[in-house]
Amino acid sequence: MGLQDSELTMENKRRNSAVPLNVPQSTLDDLCSRFLLNIPQNERHDMIRLCFQIELAHWFYLDFHRQEQPSLPDCKVREFAKLVFEKYPFLLKPPDANVEEVIEKWREYKKSVPTYGAIILDTNLDHVLLVQGFVVRSSWGFPKGKVNKDESPTDCAAREVLEETGFDIKSYIDPSEYVEMKIMERLTRLYYVVGVPSMTVFKPKTRNEIKSVEWFNLDDLPCHKKDQTPKRNLSLGPNNFFMVIPFVKSIRKWVVERRNQFQIAAAGSLKAAALKKPKTPNKSRNKDSLNESVGMVRLSKEEELRQRQQFARANNQELQAILNMKSIKDTSKHSAKKTQSHSTSPASHSYSASRGRGRVFIEPLSEKWKNYQFDRKALEKVIDEFAPSKTN
Repeated sequence: MGLQDSELTMENKRRNSAVPLNVPQSTLDDLCSRFLLNIPQNERHDMIRLCFQIELAHWFYLDFHRQEQPSLPDCKVREFAKLVFEKYPFLLKPPDANVEEVIEKWREYKKSVPTYGAIILDTNLDHVLLVQGFVVRSSWGFPKGKVNKDESPTDCAAREVLEETGFDIKSYIDPSEYVEMKIMERLTRLYYVVGVPSMTVFKPKTRNEIKSVEWFNLDDLPCHKKDQTPKRNLSLGPNNFFMVIPFVKSIRKWVVERRNQFQIAAAGSLKAAALKKPKTPNKSRNKDSLNESVGMVRLSKEEELRQRQQFARANNQELQAILNMKSIKDTSKHSAKKTQSHSTSPASHSYSASRGRGRVFIEPLSEKWKNYQFDRKALEKVIDEFAPSKTN
């Protein structure tokens, strides 16, 4: 369809290549204002770039205008492009260009140039970052763009995200984690970028391309063109996310799988930590092993018997001194002075001054008896209670 002779006038071309589509002028005007009139002049003069915008307008027409008005005619992108150039001939550059040739060149170019970008998620995997362009009015999408010659997919994605958001994702990108699909015959691959802080300040580096950069809750995004969730939660229709809709189901599925992986990894870490936990000491350990654990020296039976005999003699002497002192106290009851009896300890041992409630050896003894104390006041109390007074 259409004439191939470029020397014919545009009027003859439009007359001979007219597409029998009965699309209301108001609908075409809406699509033109959304996608075509607001792009920079240098891009509007580039027929390849212009055809990409016509493709977006065609997609929007099918997904939203025809859904609201089923009586509108269905059409392919080639027919739609011809209609656009017929109704708005000033868009065609040069004016005598052949529409069929323009569309064919664009289709060949589109097949050879994929688009790469990123699905940026916050640390909780609850929110996704979307950008709003100046060209597509009120529409949100993922930061992405066409690859340059000799540029790798990940480098292209990082470059486009940096240009559109001001955020560098090079250290976040995993080349093996992405979602990929063909949309309108063009390959689009979006890499998952996880863990970007929600408080990050985004500043696009390109001018007159990105109007807004915002976080959106995944639960608020539509998964199909009739989904009214964003209308209820955000006061935005699903048509505001028409470039996001094809990816929403895949993103949600990926997030669920990633969270399951996190839970499994966390459970494994807890199990490993429990296995490494030191065992609680056995309360039934014998007395000798407990003494050894606190540094006490185990004595031979002969040495232990000898020390017991030494302390028995010392205790007997101390007890006798207390009884003597009590006898003196009873006979001189009104005396202000108290005679203190000094006892002697076994050979090579002596007593120190009173410390606390009793007395302790200050000469070196075996470690087992190091903290032994003799409670003199307690003995005096017992004697006072049970020994009869001589004065009574």
